[in-house]
Amino acid sequence: MMKQKPSQRLQTVLKLAQIKEQQAAGQLADSIRNLSAQQQQEQQFTIYKREYSEQFKHVGSESGSERISASQLANYQRFYGSLEAAGNTQHEQVELASQQQEQARTQWQQQHSRQKNMGKLVDQKRQQEESEIEKKLQREQDDRVTYVWGDQLESRK
Repeated sequence: MMKQKPSQRLQTVLKLAQIKEQQAAGQLADSIRNLSAQQQQEQQFTIYKREYSEQFKHVGSESGSERISASQLANYQRFYGSLEAAGNTQHEQVELASQQQEQARTQWQQQHSRQKNMGKLVDQKRQQEESEIEKKLQREQDDRVTYVWGDQLESRK
């Protein structure tokens, strides 16, 4: 069995680097989708909270047909407090998703760089091997020419 060339052995390492880069790209895509979903949910909380506040203002205004009781006001404040807490929690989720996205981006950039560098190394090794083969063939041709010319010179003497 013939020994593998260095470029062929490195090709295996390159394939592994490509797989790792693809996995990192998939994780980056997932983190981008997650961040987008978390931001959208945060916006929905903000809109709902604003709408709820506006609705309550209209109920309690003088143009409203009825005044609200103290218990209704307490319920409103409790519910609004719950909305605030949920909004804060959602904001924390957005921050966490943003950090995870940055980590995934950094990981992908590292894997992409490794894969690119490994590809360059494989190409360099392949070119080096081809150059060595060409030099060897040239030496063999030179030796044959020298041998043939040497025989012809010997026979003319």
